[in-house]
Amino acid sequence: VHTEVAVGVGCIISAGTIINHNAVIGEGCHLNCGTIVGARAIVPSCTKTDYGQIVRQIMVCEENRSG
Repeated sequence: VHTEVAVGVGCIISAGTIINHNAVIGEGCHLNCGTIVGARAIVPSCTKTDYGQIVRQIMVCEENRSG
């Protein structure tokens, strides 16, 4: 986890996940193993990423899945 990152309450950040600077992770997210979150990317609340998924710079992750 790099500098100036905001992580919401109740998140699970699995092993090998990289969160670059100035990223925002919403509440209740599960970032699976090997997820890469680019600089200034926004991951909306209750998002679950797949293994090795890349959330690109200044891209809002479209898919929200809970449970």
